[in-house]
Amino acid sequence: MSKIFVTGTNAPQASETANQKNLSFAGVLVSSLREMGHEVTWTSPSVLMTEDSLSSFDSILVGVGPVTSLASDRSYGVLSLLAKLWGNKKLSLFTDVSNPKQIEVSLKQVINNPEKLVKTFYSYRKEYSIVSSSLEYRQWCDRGLKVLLEEEWPETIYASLPWTKVEQIGLAPNAKKNLERVNLDSFLLSEKETSIEDRQQKWVFDRKSSWIEKTSNNLLLPVVPMKLSKAWDDSMVYEQIKRSIGVLISPDKREGTWWSYRYIQALKSGTPVATDWTESGVLGEVWQLLASSIESMSQQKRDLIATAQLESYVSNIPTRKEMSSKITQILKIKEA
Repeated sequence: MSKIFVTGTNAPQASETANQKNLSFAGVLVSSLREMGHEVTWTSPSVLMTEDSLSSFDSILVGVGPVTSLASDRSYGVLSLLAKLWGNKKLSLFTDVSNPKQIEVSLKQVINNPEKLVKTFYSYRKEYSIVSSSLEYRQWCDRGLKVLLEEEWPETIYASLPWTKVEQIGLAPNAKKNLERVNLDSFLLSEKETSIEDRQQKWVFDRKSSWIEKTSNNLLLPVVPMKLSKAWDDSMVYEQIKRSIGVLISPDKREGTWWSYRYIQALKSGTPVATDWTESGVLGEVWQLLASSIESMSQQKRDLIATAQLESYVSNIPTRKEMSSKITQILKIKEA
């Protein structure tokens, strides 16, 4: 058993409480590590943390996102931590954001305008008062920005779909030197529900986008959001998904598809998925279908398509044993 510390720049990466409502890749990663028998401490970063204060851990895993993003409310702690730990063999990084290209863009924005990091616009961020009033902590954050932008990243986990290719991932060259595509969905897809009898004649979608708008224009049935309010959690979303005839999952308009728990929820509920077929289509014909084609089918045929999508997906991801071995190697830890 190894002791592992996990944190990150935003709530999905750093908050166990947030993941109890809405599961992120970090949540899957932590639960997988625990299932493998490791002891995981998962918490928010702090500018007060030091290399010594984390010395009892065998591995330190830090989530990275665009530092100028509104969601990155824990950026100060991560930047300071990376500045102090850079070069430590225990350090590994991970990213699961939809727009990895923005990581480099945001770093350059702040490097070129250091005051931007502590402008009052970011006063909601954790430890803002400490960083904005202390030259020492500002310097630690500046150092963290610089190493992320200019130096070779340590082993870095990228939350990958089974069809994601390394060349598609929009990270800077220095960030991709030690990049590892990781898919942990075998830990999530052990069970599939029986077919649902009371499906409603509607589609559900994950978020508003130009792709959703364009796709919806070619559909006859209503298209409604998976989440009817921000307060909805995964269980409520799952109820929506399993009572629909299909799921629309948007690609990012610049960077394409990215890992989302919504794929897993759809697959487990036996609901067909329509996404960017130019990417997902490498898994086979059932992942090349347009939403309009799925809509025109009988429910019996849609059930068959959903089953085939699940089988194809599972056959193209690593097994639990394979993924456990890979994670162990990436984090340089002993198998539990």
